[in-house]
Amino acid sequence: MRFSLFDAFIKEETPTEFIMDKLPKIEVYRIPEVEHFSQRDNVYDPYINCFPTSTSMGINYCLEIKGLDKTVIGCDPKVQIEDYVNQIMIDSSTTKWMKSNFGRSWWGWRYRRQTIAIVNEYIFNLLMNRHGYKANFTTQLSYDQYCATIFKTKLPIIMSGNFSSVSRIKGHICCGVGFNRIGLEELIVHDPYGSALKSYPKGQSLEENSEDGTYVQYSKKFFIKSKNPELMWGLIISKQ
Repeated sequence: MRFSLFDAFIKEETPTEFIMDKLPKIEVYRIPEVEHFSQRDNVYDPYINCFPTSTSMGINYCLEIKGLDKTVIGCDPKVQIEDYVNQIMIDSSTTKWMKSNFGRSWWGWRYRRQTIAIVNEYIFNLLMNRHGYKANFTTQLSYDQYCATIFKTKLPIIMSGNFSSVSRIKGHICCGVGFNRIGLEELIVHDPYGSALKSYPKGQSLEENSEDGTYVQYSKKFFIKSKNPELMWGLIISKQ
């Protein structure tokens, strides 16, 4: 039997209760004081772990709002949140969950962005529901809805993009933290790998990498999906 991620988890009409539609009057906005995490110092597969690193930025910000530290989600003080998330991704309990829902283990799906999105949704909710936050993955997010939701919730949105037109990186995940609607419609993001606009230079220090990737502005064209020129994929964080 062939299992389909979207057959199992994505309905034809994505639930919209966590997506806002009313555009704010403000044209430029960014969520203040969201800490940038670089994936380049991750213990697990630093060159492909953009999704858990971006998700961890969202987790960390939500914890900081509550005045909590990472130990409340079970993360050792000496371990990065993104490495902890990766530990959960390859844990036997997650493998069991994946086999139950997809018919395959994590290793059979690890390079499929759709599956990684659902797994990160699962892990975010596993860790953060008890602290008053939830995550919902959608394939039906317009740019206007992204802006409206960021401004209303004041919470990050984890965004799926493609930067092959300006760098050597194709599929890539960033942590959406704002927008600029003046002229060229842009998303303001924390990019865990640095800056695509600089073609992700090699040999950077972590400080240079974080500086390049913090509150960087990318055209929405990098996030629009080719099968639907108006919609983006996002993991939307909201309060319960």
